Amino acid sequence: MRMEKIDARTLSQDAQYQIRRQVIKLRQRGMKYTEIGELVGITRAYACTIFNRYERDGAKAIAKGQRGRRQGDQRTLEEDQETSIQKMITDKTPDQIKLPFALWTRQAVQQLIKQEYMLAPVKRCQKCRESFRSQQDEDIGIP
Repeated sequence: MRMEKIDARTLSQDAQYQIRRQVIKLRQRGMKYTEIGELVGITRAYACTIFNRYERDGAKAIAKGQRGRRQGDQRTLEEDQETSIQKMITDKTPDQIKLPFALWTRQAVQQLIKQEYMLAPVKRCQKCRESFRSQQDEDIGIP
């Protein structure tokens, strides 16, 4: 019985864990990686990766883990700097801080951060938004 390949990244942690457990059990029974991949719905290479990690690190290698960025990782501003910016935004309007805006916008906040901490705005957000929009457009059929 051949299954269609799935993108395991879209599955819940429980489902991913079950796939990893299946791979381990099937490999221990002597099945080939290609057969395991077809049966479970993953690629041969991923089945091999799962089992190699299991052999190297044991059960902890296939355990469920925390997803996403860890709290505090890859921050542009320190926590006290963020607090200071938040206080300025809630206590004052942009024109009171000598910024050429009447209301707080993304651009106004970026300029405030640049003015206070000499940090350039991060451009990744724009690239992510553009790529997300183009993916949405493709999904709904917009050329």
